Amino acid sequence: MRVCRAVLVAAWVLCSAVARAEEAPRRGLGLGVTLSTVVPSSGRARTVFGDAWTSVRFGPLSTSAPDRWRFDWDVAVLDNRRVGEALLVPLTFGATRGFGGSRGVRPFVAVRGGPFYGEVKADALGVRRTAIGADLNVSAGVVLADRFVLEVRYDWVSSFGRHNLSGMTLSAGVKLFTLRL
Repeated sequence: MRVCRAVLVAAWVLCSAVARAEEAPRRGLGLGVTLSTVVPSSGRARTVFGDAWTSVRFGPLSTSAPDRWRFDWDVAVLDNRRVGEALLVPLTFGATRGFGGSRGVRPFVAVRGGPFYGEVKADALGVRRTAIGADLNVSAGVVLADRFVLEVRYDWVSSFGRHNLSGMTLSAGVKLFTLRL
């Protein structure tokens, strides 16, 4: 499970870096730190895997909110290790759009769907399952001063086994620097 996680995280960083670099060749690639908390909507999932899954990630961070609908994609890594271990890696495609606001404060929304890879393991409960399923997510947020991103996101995830890992993610990110490619 750890090797699989390492491969998935490496793929996430690589794919995100390539996509973000292609997205804005003149601006470069924003790299930053994001603090995320996932709250599963299922009471059973919260009991087995924890009420909130908090993680800190370093990697590509988009601080753009386009004026019109634009193609977008996302790879997320949602994981938790408590009584049970859960890992979800959705790869989703869709559109994002910024609305009004000034250059300093720019609200946005995004809608995406696609497949996910998931693993659940709870030895105390005798549960161990790996699956591929479907994910649909909707997010809304705000970009502040082209450097900070605050976002709320809901993922509807097809259940696998007896587990429904759909839930809400709250994220706050800060772009630390921009790589000029």
